Amino acid sequence: MSGSKPRRARAVSVRGGKTDLAALESPAEVIARWAEDAATDESPLPRGAMTLVTVDGSGQPSARVVICQHLDAATGEVSFLTRAGTRKTRDIAACSRGAALFYWPKAGRQVRLEGVVAALDAGQTDALVLGLPLLHKLGARRMRPRAQPQAAAGTPLGGEAPPLVGGCVGYCLRATSIELWESRPLGGHVARRWVRAGDTARWEVVT
Repeated sequence: MSGSKPRRARAVSVRGGKTDLAALESPAEVIARWAEDAATDESPLPRGAMTLVTVDGSGQPSARVVICQHLDAATGEVSFLTRAGTRKTRDIAACSRGAALFYWPKAGRQVRLEGVVAALDAGQTDALVLGLPLLHKLGARRMRPRAQPQAAAGTPLGGEAPPLVGGCVGYCLRATSIELWESRPLGGHVARRWVRAGDTARWEVVT
């Protein structure tokens, strides 16, 4: 708004290494920091590991661990790569709803996202491939066909065949719900959940 003063970023309250979730207005305030903490932590899990849940046309859920190639805390979007023709791509083609879970056991933290999974176009997929380690990058390149129809960026599959059939496919899960979960030193945990306000980037507290 013209003439209004810019809002100052509010510091996230942390006590004893734990986050004051009740004081948060938005999950984006700490997701990026939690992810950075996990990246420098000596965790037995691979960097960026997340559990991805998909649902097939009959409502049967399926979960597996994939590597998150890009996390946008502000928009609540996570992107990943996979081979076309796998069970997850078939599930997404049948039902565009999905969920993702980041679990960092050493810090006692979880980030749970539920939302809509959409196919990325060839250019966006290539951008993810460029961020891979060299050997993985070469393997992904070999999976890619030279010429295939492209899907519009951010378009939910909704029963259509995924782009780049027979090659490397990029997907993005855009969260409509985010829950932060953190353990406490004396046992138990605290959790806080937000839902997206319509189709905006604003979040509303649920619990």
